[in-house]
Amino acid sequence: MKSLMSNQRNQQMNLSKSLSIKLALFLIFVFSSFSFIPEGLITDHSGVLPKDYKKKLEIQLSEVAKNGGPEIAIVFIDSLEGNTIEKFAFDLFNEFKIGQRESNNGLLILTALKERKIRIEVGYGLEGALNDAKVGRIIKNQLAPHFAKKEYCLGLNKALNTIYQELKVNPSKKIGIKEEKNDFIIFMVLFVFILLLSRFKNRVIHPNRHVFTSNDQNRSQGFSGFGGGSSGGGGASGSF
Repeated sequence: MKSLMSNQRNQQMNLSKSLSIKLALFLIFVFSSFSFIPEGLITDHSGVLPKDYKKKLEIQLSEVAKNGGPEIAIVFIDSLEGNTIEKFAFDLFNEFKIGQRESNNGLLILTALKERKIRIEVGYGLEGALNDAKVGRIIKNQLAPHFAKKEYCLGLNKALNTIYQELKVNPSKKIGIKEEKNDFIIFMVLFVFILLLSRFKNRVIHPNRHVFTSNDQNRSQGFSGFGGGSSGGGGASGSF
């Protein structure tokens, strides 16, 4: 009798362990599928975009979306980790619902650096103006040539300008490479000027302190999420 009860307990313990293992594996699978968290309209996990450029471009993209234009998300990742770029882009687009729910005007530019792949995923509402052929040409003629030279900012600027033209969008704040260089020159002149002034004062001036504080405040504001759009798989892919 005792032997029978002992066997039953062992079976129950084994069953409990088996269920626990299966539950743990299931939870790992579920949570791993949601491990990709967007940083905002621009997610640069690889750190290829200068912070100043990223900040300016994100402001432009946000204003375009607020004024009735497309909601554009730009994502750089290190690797697809065995996925195709088409599947990764489709899942990412629909999981985070890029674009507005009513108009489905979302657009995703995804770049996988290890595989040297680019994908532009288009929401349902943009497929007429940005068909697969047009999107393919944007990748081939603008993104790929510059990305191959690691000119990511220039490639994005040219691609976005073409997208804006096709959708008849005129952003109020245009971002160019020249503008970035001019800002850098102005910053350096001011920086040198402040250093010279510090020689004639008893206290030391730290011009960069406010910059770091400002950036930290911007990051603390968080990202409110996308508008509820979806994609049926329209778009194009390419290599660089």
